[in-house]
Amino acid sequence: MADIGYGHKLSIGVIDELGDVVFSDYTGVIEMALPSAEYDELDITSFDSPDGTKEFMLGLKDNGAVSITNLWQRGSAIDTLLMAQRGKQAQLRYTFKDASTETYAVSVKKYDRNLPLDDKTVAVTEFRVSAEIV
Repeated sequence: MADIGYGHKLSIGVIDELGDVVFSDYTGVIEMALPSAEYDELDITSFDSPDGTKEFMLGLKDNGAVSITNLWQRGSAIDTLLMAQRGKQAQLRYTFKDASTETYAVSVKKYDRNLPLDDKTVAVTEFRVSAEIV
């Protein structure tokens, strides 16, 4: 059965001075994606391939990237945190309406802040996903 996204939550974890991961609410989120792994496709066709048919196998897994869009306010707690984390590692924790969670090791690849003339100000952050943390 279909559902709407309202009620899901996102947190971002950063490593503090003691080496512990400290999570903060990722506030103002209006759109978030979940990571989606993709496998490299390797062409293993040879002169011996049956009926002249190409053959393939799957290679290494790439956990991809996710983009998060949130309402942007200059100097807010999330703005300050994301500005400081650009180019660094972090963790994203998705908390679903049923209270289950998924946590991913990520790098903060890009943090774009947008100032439209006649619309809400938003920030779009791109995270490169390394792995799911179980």
